[in-house]
This record gives sequence, C-alpha cells and structure tokens, in this order.
Amino acid sequence: MMGSLIYGLRMFAGSGDAEEVLRRFYRGEFQKLLLTGVLFYAVIKWLDVNFLAVMIGFIVSLMAFWFALLLNGLSSSEDTGDKVSDNSNGSAPDQRQG
Repeated sequence: MMGSLIYGLRMFAGSGDAEEVLRRFYRGEFQKLLLTGVLFYAVIKWLDVNFLAVMIGFIVSLMAFWFALLLNGLSSSEDTGDKVSDNSNGSAPDQRQG
C-alpha cells in the first residue's frame, strides 16, 4: 500500500503535457517497485518472519486487489452498458451516472 500511495501522489502531483505525464508515470512506477523491494528486504532482514508466509500474504493481497477491480469493472459495465450502447431511436445517449 505504501508503494501505491507514492505512485498516486507522484501521478497526481500536477498537470502537464503528455510527455510530462508519461515521465511522472514511469518515475512513480519505478519508485513504487523500489519501495516495495526495500520494504520486503527490511521485513526479511530485521523481523523474525517466515519468508514464504510473507510472500504468500503479498500474493494473496495482490490477487484480492485485482479480483476486486475485476468485479467492480464487471458490475460497472452491466450497470451502464445497455443504456449507452442501445441508441436505436437516434436520440442522445443517457448521461446519468450510476
């Protein structure tokens, strides 16, 4: 979560042209991965933990995050997919947000 926080703060730090946004994206992603690695190293080196248990917990938390995004994406497409795509009468699409 710390890595994602750093990434989010880096990405939304300001505005700019596309090149600057892309540069912030890469810099934020690199910092996120670096921080994750450093924190893993610190946990394994200084805390008395089982490495396999730490890795399994990390993998399960990542899977839960992506599974939640998948479920949210599926429910969002079911809620709005038919309203926007079914425009057979030629009128403007429904602009309500759910």
